[in-house]
Amino acid sequence: MEDKLQQGLIAKGELHPEDKKYFEKYPAPIFELLVRNHYIQINHTTPFYGILLYSIIRAIQALSVAEIGVGYGWCSYFMAMAVKENMTRYQANGRYLAIDISGRPKNLFDLMEKDGLPVKFIQCNSLEIKSKDYIFENRKLDLIFQDGNHETKHCFKELDEIYPALKDNGNGYLICHDTNAWCEEYFKALRKDPRYKFEYISFPQNYGLTFFRNMANYDYDKIRFPLTKEMRENPIW
Repeated sequence: MEDKLQQGLIAKGELHPEDKKYFEKYPAPIFELLVRNHYIQINHTTPFYGILLYSIIRAIQALSVAEIGVGYGWCSYFMAMAVKENMTRYQANGRYLAIDISGRPKNLFDLMEKDGLPVKFIQCNSLEIKSKDYIFENRKLDLIFQDGNHETKHCFKELDEIYPALKDNGNGYLICHDTNAWCEEYFKALRKDPRYKFEYISFPQNYGLTFFRNMANYDYDKIRFPLTKEMRENPIW
């Protein structure tokens, strides 16, 4: 247990001593159940983002997901688990790709891979990753979490490679962290940049989290669920 604690890793079903203190101070039974299945200590600064990302990935039925800048891997577990569960649900191959300049999270990804999660970890500067590297089995990205170097020029250089690999037509999502803090300059520049066709919603709490939806080639006039006369006469709602 001590060796695992030093690495920030915890056996499934157990709670890190700091997490025990957390739940004693802030009781949250459902959240605690989720954490007990994790490998590492809670990210106390943004504890709910991992669960939010999990829910989004499940909701959009994503099978090709990536993350730039994984830190200790708090969100990584939830994202990879969501992809795995989508693979089971939709009987298809999937991948969670993690990119980080540090080798610190490698032990975490080794454990996740051993447990059957569809992870691929690349240790490098994110600017070394090209559009083709994001493509999985000829499938573009459903979702990418951009949370590495927050310098505006760096973020846009990443986006030069991300954008061509991101699904369009409203089916691809770019999620940016710290858009109400260190990444605010990038966020403001990105939302006004005419090269990109994004809709977005931003959550300002916990340093800010913004969801960009790639609307390039999207037909706003198309009716995607036409209601028939019978449906209107016999509503199910």
